[in-house]
Amino acid sequence: MKRLVASIALLLIITSYLLSCEKDDLCADGTPTTPGLVINFYKKNSSDVANTIQKLYFHEVGSEKRDSIINSAQLILPLRSDAEIVKFALENVTTPTGSTTPTISTAIFEIKYTHTQTYISRACGYKSTFILTPGTLELPNPGVTSDVPDTDPWFLQSDINVITSNIEIQDEKKPHINIYF
Repeated sequence: MKRLVASIALLLIITSYLLSCEKDDLCADGTPTTPGLVINFYKKNSSDVANTIQKLYFHEVGSEKRDSIINSAQLILPLRSDAEIVKFALENVTTPTGSTTPTISTAIFEIKYTHTQTYISRACGYKSTFILTPGTLELPNPGVTSDVPDTDPWFLQSDINVITSNIEIQDEKKPHINIYF
């Protein structure tokens, strides 16, 4: 009888231990936690017609890592949760009609924002939400300049249209900014 009571007590202890443990919290592959800034390109004279870029190299100013898009009318720039200002060099590579020599035009695209972090889970950590800082006439946001003094970038400040200033995970497919060139 003592063995039966001891066995039942041991079984109850083991069962209560196993039931008190939480399952491992797994973050599904591809769970985004940091949204990107979605930029759509449109033709300047036909604002509802997408303008496909032949080749565009982009990188954060000061970084050696370069990414590119080819034959696309959309660009997604990664924002950083450890900064409130980020500058990207956007290098538009075009080959003029009748030429074999490509032309590279660079625009420095500066984005100012604030961000908040929301807890998702133990495994996934936090997700970031970015909010573009309102610009002024003197200091527009986002801003664009040329990397070469006294020359215009391949798109102008007046060609930028901010659609929404809130950049969140669920809006990853919707454009935040339209650029007309």
